[in-house]
Amino acid sequence: MSHRDAFRARRSTIAHAQFRHRSPNSIFKKCATPSTSQPEAGTRFDFKNTNPVIEFSDKELRLSASTEDRLRALYQLLEEKLVKRSVSLKSLDPGKIEEASQGTARQKVALKAGITQDVGKQINKMVKRWA
Repeated sequence: MSHRDAFRARRSTIAHAQFRHRSPNSIFKKCATPSTSQPEAGTRFDFKNTNPVIEFSDKELRLSASTEDRLRALYQLLEEKLVKRSVSLKSLDPGKIEEASQGTARQKVALKAGITQDVGKQINKMVKRWA
């Protein structure tokens, strides 16, 4: 194999790797943010004795902490971890903060993949209007 052939083969594999389709959920699973955020939340000084918990399921995250303020800080920590791993924050859809038992607070964060049907219809109308 000549030097030129090797360069072409390398260039094609790089192009293939760059355009490989990944859903936000697969990216989220790959970066394992809940497993890396959980220990940091347990060791950070501002989270001492607040029992922060991040639970991960297929389509949502469940955050819980001792107070609403600590819950917001936990969500911010999660956002920081995602930004470090180049995951768009638009893939998160935070729900309302709810009061839980014993004065704790919890929040569900939905993971969005793709666009909804309503948004797709609006995009289609805009494209037809401009075409």
